[in-house]
This record gives sequence, C-alpha cells and structure tokens, in this order.
Amino acid sequence: MLTNKYGNKAEVVNGMVCGNCGSEDVYTVTPYTMDVIQTAVFLGCSEYKVKDMCRKREIPHLRYGNKPQGKIYFTQKALIEWLEKQERRNWR
Repeated sequence: MLTNKYGNKAEVVNGMVCGNCGSEDVYTVTPYTMDVIQTAVFLGCSEYKVKDMCRKREIPHLRYGNKPQGKIYFTQKALIEWLEKQERRNWR
C-alpha cells in the first residue's frame, strides 16, 4: 500500500499503481530487483556474460527456485558496490 503526501492510498498490482490518482498525485514505484536482461543492459554486456559470471560466482546475485530452472535476480545496490570494488581493484 502506498500513500502520497495528501494521504491518498493506492496499491501496487503486477507492478502497476492502482488507485484514485488526481493530477497532482504522483506515485513512484522502483523495483528492488533486476532480472538477467535488465542487469545486462545496466552493465552494458550480454545476457550470456551475466549468466556466466553468476555460474562462476563472480557477481552478486540471488537465485529463486530450483538451481537449474531457478530465476536469477540482482539488486542495483549490490551491483553498484560490486562495480565500485572492481574499479578500486583495477586502479591500484
């Protein structure tokens, strides 16, 4: 359930905000996790490379479901920290 500064309530259903939204009511929803495709775009590499880094445990990720068929997710915060760590390591 989301509440804006005017006290109006809305809820998130399938990633969409539903509720009585007037012209000045603005609700923003930021997904906490990204899938492999979104992560590949975020990092500027291929989906295969992202999956390969997961397989080698080189990149922080979450896996939901059974391992062979499980979905792989990433958090933007963990990826940014990982990128900063890679950058510091390369600039020594």
